[in-house]
Amino acid sequence: MERLNLPTQQFNPAAIRSRISMAKNQYLTPKKFAETVHELFDEKTALVYAEYQKTLERSNAMDFDDLLIKPIELFEKNKDVLEKYQHRFKFILVDEFQDTNRAQYHVIRLLGSM
Repeated sequence: MERLNLPTQQFNPAAIRSRISMAKNQYLTPKKFAETVHELFDEKTALVYAEYQKTLERSNAMDFDDLLIKPIELFEKNKDVLEKYQHRFKFILVDEFQDTNRAQYHVIRLLGSM
């Protein structure tokens, strides 16, 4: 936010962080998230999200939500890796399925489809 000159008094950093996490859990890239915004707060969040992702990539780092996103990207780009894991697990048990977010569902679906 500092790099983007966004005042933390006007835009709560914790709220922006939460919104970025929500976007990742909905499997929305920074670009896709930016296409969905309709209010000022989300516009600023989209800017922070894009900058945040660039910073993570430059640092060769991930956040907690990337632990879901990166396997999806890996599986979609490398069918052989996906097939390895599809054959590795005979069953997939999902506790609290009703609370599954889009990214979690995507991982389950990829692993469960053969």
